[in-house]
Amino acid sequence: MIRLARRYHQGLMIFVGLQFFLWSVSGLYMVLMNIHSIHGEDLTVQQQPLLSASMINKGSSFNINTLIRAYPDASNINLAWLADKPVYRFVTQGENKLLSAVTGKLIPEITSDIAIEVALSHLREPLDIEKVYLITDKPPDEIGSRALPLWRVDFYGVNSPTFYISHQTGEVLTIRHNTWRLFDALWRLHIMDYTEGEDINNILLNVFTISGLLAALSGLVLLVFRLFSNESAESAG
Repeated sequence: MIRLARRYHQGLMIFVGLQFFLWSVSGLYMVLMNIHSIHGEDLTVQQQPLLSASMINKGSSFNINTLIRAYPDASNINLAWLADKPVYRFVTQGENKLLSAVTGKLIPEITSDIAIEVALSHLREPLDIEKVYLITDKPPDEIGSRALPLWRVDFYGVNSPTFYISHQTGEVLTIRHNTWRLFDALWRLHIMDYTEGEDINNILLNVFTISGLLAALSGLVLLVFRLFSNESAESAG
């Protein structure tokens, strides 16, 4: 019995040993890292919300009522910032629209210059820009299923932050950086989903979890037998 338990324990530990190590390392990183840092909150500043059109420009006649008269079918109207400029974001005839909340003029598209302004306005401390380009197809895995096209603005720095900005609305869709990328890589190793990193109930994870449990049980059997063997030896002596 002891020999059989030892054989199973050794075989199972050889099988799951490396994954045990990866679970330990990845779990330790997740515990030690502040989730707000992972989300990039320590890299950015939150702009103050705009409560009403009267806060934009007291001398401006363009307010939400004027917008509704101009676009009677407008829905999902949102007063927000585009870098340091107040804008209305809304939907009309199934399309996203962006309109200056001061002049009332439509902003037809988000150019690279606007995308840079938006990214810089969210940074807590200024960084030099490495590159800016528009993604229209084959999006990187790190943005998930977010709609294209969108601007990618990369900055220099130890953490190499990247801002992904909507080409239609100018909103910051997500922020990625090296701390997040390492977290994502370790998360994939932790749940053993090496493609999308979303399936926490995949077959491979279940196989290794069950194998690890069996390895622990076989080790417990060996421990019990060893303890009883020592007690028997002491009694005999």
